[in-house]
Amino acid sequence: MEGVDYSWARPDPFCLASNGKRFAMRYFGAGTHDKHAHAAECNALAAADLSIVALVEGWEEAALEGYATGVQHAQAAAVELDQVGAPGDVPLYFAIDWDWQEWQWEPVALYFQGCADVVGRARVGMDGGIRPIERAAQYDVARWFFQTFAWSHGQWSPHNHVEQYRNNVMVCGGEVDLCRSVQKRFGAWRPGESSPPDESPPPPPSMDETPFEFTAQVSYLGDRFSDVASAVGAANQIVNGL
Repeated sequence: MEGVDYSWARPDPFCLASNGKRFAMRYFGAGTHDKHAHAAECNALAAADLSIVALVEGWEEAALEGYATGVQHAQAAAVELDQVGAPGDVPLYFAIDWDWQEWQWEPVALYFQGCADVVGRARVGMDGGIRPIERAAQYDVARWFFQTFAWSHGQWSPHNHVEQYRNNVMVCGGEVDLCRSVQKRFGAWRPGESSPPDESPPPPPSMDETPFEFTAQVSYLGDRFSDVASAVGAANQIVNGL
């Protein structure tokens, strides 16, 4: 399923829908107020039949500030989500918006522990490159994953729920990043609903993933063998008659 994420841009929701987009990933709680999605925007997205996915980012490297900052960000996001009518169990994708390195793991893990202590581990997601996502999945620091195109070196994690695959595209009057869901449930919701909507199932397997049709292939080979045997028999009759 195709979607977008954006910060300060305000693309037209009906235009997004007419261009095949089905969800918008928007910011809540922490960080710059103008970056957030408020009730009017959330209602407009829902009116255009677009779902919403919650992102949380104070500033690029906020997670390095550890546990207390995680608590603050989760509390602020929970308040704003409640104000716009989001269901109480929706996931929140907290941002790791820089080229994270292994030696930075400890404060980041503490930040996500702070988030979990506010909203519960089952709702904690991570928005970042492939390295922190792989580490977070390994140690159960987060359970929802939105992988960014940046800092991923052309590789995608098998843990992903959403993937940001192209940046800085002008669409419907605003600059957005293009995203795609890769799991049936990825945290999409609409104001006033009691639980996240069911998303479309994943696309069918590509041709190179189609199971091998053994029976059909054996039948085909058997026919070809009979043809060859008949040709050999005919050739032997000709040779014997010489």
